[in-house]
Parts: sequence; structure tokens; C-alpha cells
Amino acid sequence: KKPDLEEREVAEFFAAYGLVSSIGLNDKAAEQMRLKETVARGLAERQLLLDEAKRLGLGTSDDAVDAELAEGRTRVSLPAASTERNAASFGLCVEGQAGCEPGTLGLRGLPVKKAGQFDFELYKRMVRVATGRSHSLCKEMQAREITAERVRERIRSGVRVSEEEAFLSYSRARSQVTARFAKVQTSWFERYVVTPTAADQEKWSKEHEAELKLALDAAQKDWKVGCPVVQEIRLEPEGSETPDDLLARAKTLRQKFPASDFDKQARTLSRAESATIGGRVGCLDDKFGPGFEELVKAVAELKAGDVSEPVVTLRGVYLLRVIDKVTAENVAALSRDFLTYKLTTAALAQDAARAFSTDLIAELTAKKPLAESTDALVKKALAKGPLGDKENPGEKAEDRPQSDISRAFSIEQSPWPDAVGETPATVRVFALENVDDFVAEPIPTRSGFVVAQLKEKDLATREKFAEDRDRLLAALRARKAEEILRQEVTRLVDKAGGIRFNEKYVPPEKKAPATGGLPGGITI
Repeated sequence: KKPDLEEREVAEFFAAYGLVSSIGLNDKAAEQMRLKETVARGLAERQLLLDEAKRLGLGTSDDAVDAELAEGRTRVSLPAASTERNAASFGLCVEGQAGCEPGTLGLRGLPVKKAGQFDFELYKRMVRVATGRSHSLCKEMQAREITAERVRERIRSGVRVSEEEAFLSYSRARSQVTARFAKVQTSWFERYVVTPTAADQEKWSKEHEAELKLALDAAQKDWKVGCPVVQEIRLEPEGSETPDDLLARAKTLRQKFPASDFDKQARTLSRAESATIGGRVGCLDDKFGPGFEELVKAVAELKAGDVSEPVVTLRGVYLLRVIDKVTAENVAALSRDFLTYKLTTAALAQDAARAFSTDLIAELTAKKPLAESTDALVKKALAKGPLGDKENPGEKAEDRPQSDISRAFSIEQSPWPDAVGETPATVRVFALENVDDFVAEPIPTRSGFVVAQLKEKDLATREKFAEDRDRLLAALRARKAEEILRQEVTRLVDKAGGIRFNEKYVPPEKKAPATGGLPGGITI
């Protein structure tokens, strides 16, 4: 009868929720962990497994349930996509050396013994406290849980793992290398090495006309008539410098250099991100962030080429140089000049970083040390830049090219998480055979390039594998079995039309819909 079935499902939802949260989770923690959704999803998947059990003719005897309960073992179904993670988070398993022991996922132990003997009264009391149900109803629920677990075990039991497969997995996890490397970031070249000329900008705009048009179209709404177009230098306190000291430094700086020197001083001194393009901000509007009102006011009466008095804001002390003010007649030219300069700078910096990396590889080819070669090439690059090589801040900048030694890493643990490209960076390093061999081409990253050289290589051996063979086979089989189970449960859910949650019991996530699945699916 459907009303009775719905009533039972609701009661079992709260019973399962009680078992999961019995470790002492408060309401706030449970809400943050989406605990009700986890429990509901687990029960929905359990129902699909029970349907499979019926089709397969599987069930659970009273004696089997009694034997489990007499030992205080109760079970809760957890979502197959995250069973082990949830089991570990909620203490729903028996912990082993490498995580949850096989066969214990979703297991909650209850204290039901006195002096080593099963105590029926204690058992009834603990069941009532944990689940809010009578012992007889709890037994019925556990019969369903054990039956669902039998279906899971049947799915897992078909998994086979060969010794060769286990060794390959072991080798991937245990083989390690250590690399010398130099990280070459384009941001450093933008600020200290490249300054695009008018010819550079013209050439780039012709070769990238479509890209420039897209950028101009996107920026058009931000360039409004009356908006000041400026360059900035943002100064921040250094060492024990007080606010008054900082303001005095800004005033001295303003008097010290001509407006024509603003680009160079911005690259040298500014703490703003715009320092990479000589302090160019573009149109100064509310998108600038905190302090923009004070800055706009400071340049309101200035003419093109003028430099403002120091402006104190929450973000530091600013000096601004006015390039122009936007009018209906010049808006297209000003926005195009700004974006062309910015995009050309990025393109030239990318080329310079790649050339630096290639030159560094040439130094390794000549058997020269990576660290010394990197430092020498830094000085050479700075000498060609807009600031020269004497007392150049680029020589000590945090993002300058510099060598380092990685931690030991496996083929699945890259020390360069921002590396990109078809062949993973770790695969390229592991392919190196001898110490001091190096990757023949720069490794591209989202921030530039990496030049990598092999320092040490420690490969897993079959002798080491043999020492722990049985445990490794079992662990790999367990992982593979859980993956097969996840795939099968996903198939059953999709076949049933998805899962929807009753918002009366499972509140929707804030700022996001809580329901999923397809029309006609399972409602829990």
C-alpha cells in the first residue's frame, strides 16, 4: 500500500540519518555537509539495489540479521559515487592501514554487550537512541540494508585484477623522480623586459585583427565619455614606514621625475598589477575598485600629460598621470591604443619567455649548471629591457626566472599543477633515462614555461612489489570494485529516470537547485 510504503521510507530516512549523525554532528555541521541529501541519495540507491535483489532472487534470513545485530553491527546505505569518502567522514567503517577495511563501508557499531555478552535490553535502548525506532522495525530495516549489501558484493565479486595490472599501478604510485627546474613566468617579462613600440603594436594588430575586435567590442561599454584615461603608480609602506613617511616619499617622487618618465617609474616602483604595462589603467571608473572616487577627483582638473598630487586611499598612495579624457570623437582611438598595447605586451612577453626557456635548454645542452645559467640569462634579459641592468628590481622580483629543486614526485603528482599540453609534464620527466638529462623543449604552463632536468630517479622494482604483493592486489581489487559498483549504480539510476528529492525532508541548496534527474524518476 503506497501510503504505508511512504511512511516507512520517511521513518527509515530519519533512522538512517540518526545512525549517520550519531557521532555527534550538530545541525549546522550536518547542513554544511549536505547530510540529509547524502542519506536520501543512499536510500534511493538502496531501493534500486533491492529491486535488483528481487530480480536475482537474493534475500537475507532472520538468523543472518540477528547475528549482525547481536554484534552491534548496523548498516547505512551511502551514495555509491562517494561511499568511501562519506564512510571515512562519518566514521561508518572499520579503519585499516589504507583507509576503510573492505566490506565495512556504511557500517555503524552500537554498544550492545555487557561483560562481553549480548544484552537485549541494552540493544533495544541503543537502537531507540540511535534510530528512534523499535528493535523490530530496526531489524526489518537492517534486513533490507544487508540484502542491498549482498547485491553490492555480487557486483564487486566480478572484478579481477592481474598481477601485471597490480604491478603497473604500484609502479605508477611508488616510482619517483626529483627534478631541477626553472620556472619562467611571462608576467616578469611584461614588466621588466618588453616594451612594445608603435611598429610592434601595428604588426600585432594586423596579425590579430579578429582578436582585437573581440576585445574592443567587449570593452566598449566601459569607455564612457568624460572618463579619465590614466597611468598609475601605487606605493605601499616598506619596512617600518609610517603613513606619513609613505606620503612624504610619494611627494618627493613626484618632484623627482618628469611625466615622460612615468612608464619607467611605474615598472620600477608600483605595487599595482598595471606595473606590467607601465602603469596603464585605461579608463578610470568604478570598476577600478576602492578609492576610485578620490582618484577621479584628483585628476578632474588636470590636462593630458599632467601628474597628480599624491592621493591617499585604503589601498595605498597613488600618483596618476593623465593620458587623455574620453570624448565621443576619441573613444575608439583611446580604447584601441590601450588594448593594443596591453595585448601586444602579453604576446611579446610570451615570445620572450619562450626564447629565454629555449636559451636555457641550450645552456643545459652545453653541460652548464641550471642555476647559474638561469641567473646569467636573467641579467642578459634585463640589460635589454626598459630599466637596464643596474640596480634593476627585476633581478630580485618574486616572479623572476629562478631555479629550484622539486620534491620527489610520482607520475601522478606533478610539481607544476598549472602545466598544460597534450603530454603531461610528469610523463616527460619520467621518460628521461639518466641523471642530468632534460626535457628537450620548454614545458608550457598557464603562467609561462618550465625547463626541467632530471636530478634523481627511483623506480619501483618487482622485488619491492613482491614484498607486499598480496596487500597491493587486495587494495587495487577493492578500488576497482568500488568503481565498477559506482558505474552499475549510475546505470540503474539513469535507467530509473534519475533521483529527485522531496524538499520537505531535503532542503534545496542555497543559490542552487536541489533537484536532479528526469521526469518519472525516483522521489525520496
